Amino acid sequence: MDNNGDKHLDNYEFEWGLRENGHVLSPMDLDRLFRYFDKNRDGRISYDEFLRCLRGDLNDRRRNLIGLAYQKLDRTHDGKVNIEDMRVAYDVSFHPDFKKGAKSRDQILQEFMA
Repeated sequence: MDNNGDKHLDNYEFEWGLRENGHVLSPMDLDRLFRYFDKNRDGRISYDEFLRCLRGDLNDRRRNLIGLAYQKLDRTHDGKVNIEDMRVAYDVSFHPDFKKGAKSRDQILQEFMA
């Protein structure tokens, strides 16, 4: 679907992606559906926009689970998860690049946090 590889779908790519999957819509329905997914109204649908629309809003159970995971990661209890928190929470010794000696502990953590 993402013909130009920019990790976004413009209206043309969106229409042809739907057609390739057997969904032929009227121009009005296509425009309405495109606008539904294009949350920031930039004329493109990002992967995140697409997923958010499919998943919907977080229910209370999911929100609570995320909160618990965040509390576990926030070792300094400052309301932020930073690299210092991750040094304690994430054991990079099992990471393939660390095992091969291709990357240091800090390089892996920086990449993870990016």
